[in-house]
Amino acid sequence: MKKLIVSLLLCVLAPMSLAEPSAEKVETAAEKAKRCKVKDTGSLYYSVRLNEGETAGNIYEEKVSGILKLAKDHKISGFKILSQDVSVNQNCCGTSAVDVNVSLSFEYDPNYQVLTILNQKSGSANVSSSRYHPVDCD
Repeated sequence: MKKLIVSLLLCVLAPMSLAEPSAEKVETAAEKAKRCKVKDTGSLYYSVRLNEGETAGNIYEEKVSGILKLAKDHKISGFKILSQDVSVNQNCCGTSAVDVNVSLSFEYDPNYQVLTILNQKSGSANVSSSRYHPVDCD
C-alpha cells in the first residue's frame, strides 16, 4: 500500500513541479516606474507636390530621415517614432500633379522646448504635441 501511495504521489506531483510557472507575474517597482513614465507625443504632417523626377518613396524616406536627424542633432531625449504613414494622391481636374502626404507620430521624454524645435526646424506646416500619463499608475 505504501508503494502504491508513493507511486501515485510521484505520478501526480512530479509533472506538476515540472509545469511552467504561472503566467501571472508580479510587477517590480522598477518595471512599474518604467511603464508609468510620463511621455510627450508629437505628430508632424507634410504635404509635398512631386516635381518631375521625384518619387513618392524618396519624399517619404527624406521626411522620416529628416526627423530622425533633427532628433539626434537637437538631442531630443527618448525620441522614438511610433508610426509613419504616407498617402499618394492624384490631383484633381485631370492634371498630372501628384501630392504626397506624410504623417509621423513619435514620443519623447517630456520637454516643452521640443515643440519649438519641431515648429522651427522640421519644415512641417502642421505640428502637434501632447503629454500623456499612463493609466493605472497611482
